[in-house]
Amino acid sequence: YIMGKEIGKKAPIRLWVKAKFMGFRRGKHEQHERQSLLKLEGVNDSRAATYYFGKRVVYIYRAKSLKKNTKYRTIWGKIIRAHGNNGTVRAIFRKNLPAQAMGATLRVMLYPQHNYCLLYTSPSPRDRQKSRMPSSACKKKKKKKKKK
Repeated sequence: YIMGKEIGKKAPIRLWVKAKFMGFRRGKHEQHERQSLLKLEGVNDSRAATYYFGKRVVYIYRAKSLKKNTKYRTIWGKIIRAHGNNGTVRAIFRKNLPAQAMGATLRVMLYPQHNYCLLYTSPSPRDRQKSRMPSSACKKKKKKKKKK
């Protein structure tokens, strides 16, 4: 025991990564509240963001009234794909995130753990063909024999 800390005890392992809620996916004239844009801590390109595809995300907020013996509430979601090239990802939630959550910190859980690469899981059927033409167009024409 040294200065308020026990020797040999480690800090608990954090099984989540911080993310900031940047806003909703939008175009010039409309926004899609179903998909939220998240900036993950330490992720700076779309290739690094592929590790987080399928990971669960939680927004934790505090309410005034008690429910189930707690004032804390959660909204769960899932990361679905990258958004751009700077490491931003899109996530969908069971209930859409409120607008007051913009700029808030969310938790990206490091489970479920996938042991495979999502980029190259299986080759495309097009990769096996020499040409992208339909198979009927690739057949060689049969030469007709001339009658004598």
